[in-house]
Amino acid sequence: MKKGGKLLLIALLFLSIAVVMTNCGGGGGGGTTSGSGGGTTITSAQGQQAASASGQSAALANGSGETFMSLSGIGLSSVGGSPVPGLKFSKGIKKDAGLAITSELAGKFARSQAVQSAVSAVRKAVSEKATSSMNGTGTCTDGGDYSFTGTSDSVTGDFDLTFTFNNCRDGSGQYDGNYHLTGTSTGSSTNITMALSGLTIYEYDSSNTLVYSMTANITLGLSMTGSGSSISATLTAGGDITATDHLSGNTYTLTYTNFAATISFSSDSTAGTETFTATVNGVVNESWTASGTSYSVKVTFTNFNLQGVNYGTYDVTTLSGTVAIDFTPDAYCFEGTFTFVTNIPIRYEDSVGHNVAGQVTVNGNTVITWNAAGKVTVTVDGTQVYNGDEAGLYDTCGFVTMDPDSHTSSGGSGGTVSGASMTITLTWNGGDTSDMDLHVNYYNTTTPTATTPGTGYVDWHGMVDVGCPSTFSYACADLDGDSVADMGLDFDDMFGYGPEHIYATSLPAGYYVVSVNSFDFHFDPNASISVSIQIGSTTFGPYTHTFSVDDTESHVPGAWFAVADIVVDASGNATVQPHDSSLELWHDGAFGIAVPAAAKKLR
Repeated sequence: MKKGGKLLLIALLFLSIAVVMTNCGGGGGGGTTSGSGGGTTITSAQGQQAASASGQSAALANGSGETFMSLSGIGLSSVGGSPVPGLKFSKGIKKDAGLAITSELAGKFARSQAVQSAVSAVRKAVSEKATSSMNGTGTCTDGGDYSFTGTSDSVTGDFDLTFTFNNCRDGSGQYDGNYHLTGTSTGSSTNITMALSGLTIYEYDSSNTLVYSMTANITLGLSMTGSGSSISATLTAGGDITATDHLSGNTYTLTYTNFAATISFSSDSTAGTETFTATVNGVVNESWTASGTSYSVKVTFTNFNLQGVNYGTYDVTTLSGTVAIDFTPDAYCFEGTFTFVTNIPIRYEDSVGHNVAGQVTVNGNTVITWNAAGKVTVTVDGTQVYNGDEAGLYDTCGFVTMDPDSHTSSGGSGGTVSGASMTITLTWNGGDTSDMDLHVNYYNTTTPTATTPGTGYVDWHGMVDVGCPSTFSYACADLDGDSVADMGLDFDDMFGYGPEHIYATSLPAGYYVVSVNSFDFHFDPNASISVSIQIGSTTFGPYTHTFSVDDTESHVPGAWFAVADIVVDASGNATVQPHDSSLELWHDGAFGIAVPAAAKKLR
């Protein structure tokens, strides 16, 4: 089981790499059906879009495989498999936007000290008794805690375990929610069902700005037989994962229906090779919003067959089978049903970091060829329609792309920058019951005084004067009067550590006051906060403060901290500066917006 667990993860890794390597030049379509190939007819005018569309479907498979590999590895480790290895997907393979987030965060979660500590505790408990009921708790490295409870029977091989993470902060990551694991492991056979119920993973940068998050409500199934150098396995998935890029404000929802990959894997230590075959079936839907417009794509895999051999420094892959792609709106990109045949196995060289050879035909008339320079050529009926790198092919009609390794520059404690959006992140420590609140007040003038009426605000009270979009879960405000929410609160943590997070999709000219209220310590003695403000590509802060009093918004001066003021001029230039003490932090009274302080326990 120990060796088998690791080999299965490697098999899943190769599966995902193979899907992308083989699909990146494939076809999409939105036309008639070809009599010879049984798929959508691709014309020269449509060839580049068709190739781009199938590349995006490959990105779904790539990111899904890496995400599921990491999450399944936790289950394998818990019942005696190998710890999750630090495997990396090929740098030459691009992921789609949403799964670029989920694959990164799931991998960090699986390798985190918190998860490894919890798994080690469970394995120790299992090894000590033939039949055992187990439970335990642990403290996470940088705040919060985890717990586990369940049963295990080493005679029958049955197990039922639940891991719970509570504001568990471990370095740049924070984890909340449940991971339930049940199944049987006997000899060389393992069957595991993993249910993730609202498991949320947050990722912060070095200035403590919330960068990415993902929430999983998904069930994964893993059935495996064999061990050592020969393994057969089936991985299934059903449910959804939501990923958010908090710097751009883009949110991606991925839904899996009857998704299954049947895999066989073998290794030859003498030859130094690893061989796999895989058949992928099922449906993946991804939806996203860009510039106020909603998009989605449905990708259906039907007996999509892969065969590959890894030689240590390079690997080769062949494929066959069908992929169907359906975009909404239809005009977003060419769509259709596409059947693949490999003419020359696709070869990826580790030393150069890209494909160096290979040729695949789609629907009989579209040929994709990789060359030694890492470029891709697409021809339709012998006419070249594309010659360039794979990234350029994606951009033809790609999903909204992002770089999960990108970082903003530091603006220190203040300065002037340009940017069309803003994110403000609040986190804190001192205990797991305290409740800190983030507030932003807005004036529609750049020179307010103590008697200037306020225009709007965002905090937990919720100035909901327009219909809040789903990205603003708690409150939003229309600051410029165009009936569209400009700013909203999408995270409101009432019990310890945060995050609280306010996002502005636009920055109307005016004056913004950012502050924090120590609402309620509950049972904690104090709270030390950290706030960052990100505008465009620049992050200001972190601004830090320690509260020793709370006030449940009864206006005790020591329970309020002025973070900074932001002045945005008519040209969109934003200046972050120290707070003008003549301006209220609280949004009623002299501020001019009278809102009664509602009992927070009613939220």
